[in-house]
Amino acid sequence: MARGNFGERLKRERELREVTPNEIVVATRISLRFLDALENEDWDKLPGGIFNRGFVRAIARYLGLDEENLLAEYDLAHGDQSADIPLQPFDRLSIKQVTGWTEQDQVSLKGEVRFPGSYSIQPGETLHSVINRAGGFTQFAFVQGSVFTRRELKMREQEQLDRLAARMRTEIAEVALMGVRGQQGSAASAISIGETLLHQLTETKAVGRLVVDLKDVMHSNPGSRDDVILRDGDELIVPKQRQEPRPLSRHPHRSPQPRSGWAQSAPR
Repeated sequence: MARGNFGERLKRERELREVTPNEIVVATRISLRFLDALENEDWDKLPGGIFNRGFVRAIARYLGLDEENLLAEYDLAHGDQSADIPLQPFDRLSIKQVTGWTEQDQVSLKGEVRFPGSYSIQPGETLHSVINRAGGFTQFAFVQGSVFTRRELKMREQEQLDRLAARMRTEIAEVALMGVRGQQGSAASAISIGETLLHQLTETKAVGRLVVDLKDVMHSNPGSRDDVILRDGDELIVPKQRQEPRPLSRHPHRSPQPRSGWAQSAPR
């Protein structure tokens, strides 16, 4: 990769999403001088080694870019392997934890947004904010049909389904036992129906959908009452508009009929 391509692409992707350098600094805790050094490819101003790669990963997550692809572009642009020191027997490597460091939460935007992908979020960040960071919706977006899911709700729904299935198994077993003791012919029919319902229940998978009026979210100010505070694992799917063909008219076009008296008045 030619010199300048990596830094130019990094800056272009940031500006396309209308993300300022200060927003990245606050979200990723990368200093402004290191961000400027990456965008200008001033490698001498960077700490080097795994620190640089960590910066690239954090920026990629915040902008919703593919981490591995961006790292590959960085490696091609940087092209310096001197920091990669082979370890020898009895070498000691100490890795210190950054004070206050935590794994960044991530959300996923799919479908008709300008830049779909996984985005890292800050504590308290909202849906409106991340959609803006993803460039907003495409012209083909069917906003009213969007689906917003939450991992916690999905887990809770699945637990309820599992408990219901367990209770149904117990009831089927009780009906079967009563049928054996009383030699009731109706028990077999009830067991068959119960097993069919149980099969349908076990095939049902939790979705974890949270009802969100996306139009109200986008028309409100970020962080307002109508906005949604995001959590780790949230996912938004924006479908494409469906253009249904118009049905044919019940009365096909007919040939124009002659006006009354036209035939009589026409010259012979």
